[in-house]
Amino acid sequence: MFLVDYFLGRETACDFLKEAQRAHCEVPIVVLTGADSPKIDGEVLELGAADFLPKDEISLSLLERTIRHAIRHKESELEHKKLVKRDPLTGLGNRLLFEEILESSLARCKRSGGKLAVLFLDLDRFKEINDSLGHSTGDLLLLLISDRLKAVVREPEFIARMNITTSVGVALYPENGDTPIKLMQKADIAQPGSKLYCAGTRVPTG
Repeated sequence: MFLVDYFLGRETACDFLKEAQRAHCEVPIVVLTGADSPKIDGEVLELGAADFLPKDEISLSLLERTIRHAIRHKESELEHKKLVKRDPLTGLGNRLLFEEILESSLARCKRSGGKLAVLFLDLDRFKEINDSLGHSTGDLLLLLISDRLKAVVREPEFIARMNITTSVGVALYPENGDTPIKLMQKADIAQPGSKLYCAGTRVPTG
């Protein structure tokens, strides 16, 4: 862990914390502050410090407690971040983690002149499985497919499950029907995915 004095020459611990955020530093940081500086204490916590320690109150026992708390706090924070970036069903990374890894991979390729490929795998007629066999069967299928993909993927390749998307079918009156059921049927036929009906009325003006 880092134990940092708030005053660092021309800069402060706030500058250090901002730089640590930009570098995605995963090491807990404890800032030594003044005895009566609640504003600074709150500021360093907002910028990602695991804890602060007033310099005038330092003792060996307090330092030990602060270090233990900072480490536990950072471990909990990292675990939370890991869960936020993972698909809860398959354990694969989600869109957020995929975009982060793709961005860093692109940066490495640009520096080294290397190449990379992005593959997008879509499950055809997956909606029909959910509708006919139930969502539990659809979940089982996703788990089986993710396990097979994990088995053949090697470092530095990465698999992610994208967040849910929607498809919209549009039916126009009177071209596609003149009753609610006809318009809904045509709208359903016009799109391959989830049903999202939208009705609107255009009122002539002038």
